[in-house]
Amino acid sequence: MNKKSPTEVVTDFIHAWAESWDSLLQSFKDTLADDCVYANSGLPTWQGKELILQTLEQIHLQVGLERIVADQLTIVAEGCRVVVERKEQWFDTNSDAIFEEQEGVLGLFEVKNSKIVGFRDYFDPRGMLALMDNA
Repeated sequence: MNKKSPTEVVTDFIHAWAESWDSLLQSFKDTLADDCVYANSGLPTWQGKELILQTLEQIHLQVGLERIVADQLTIVAEGCRVVVERKEQWFDTNSDAIFEEQEGVLGLFEVKNSKIVGFRDYFDPRGMLALMDNA
């Protein structure tokens, strides 16, 4: 089996979010390094895969997140770093849209040994914060 490039690791990770909650969660379990750092602009930074998974579970329960469809607009890679410009739409269990990132997201991923060790998203957090407040 050939080792995946950092770009393949990241794009496979993001594609898995669109299938189902189980697929989304499994992609985080399989792809994040145990000591991964996940930072979102305007939100707390989550350190460690276990905390990241717990936080995702909380979001799932709070707003009914089932899957995320991410349209990958631009992908740029240099060494172990991959930058993905994307637009996201979040869906609940009824496939109703519950959130759409209007301005887009710029994600910077750092990949080592086919695992994501750093994951930083840059976006306007106001829409996500409103979704969480209204849940």
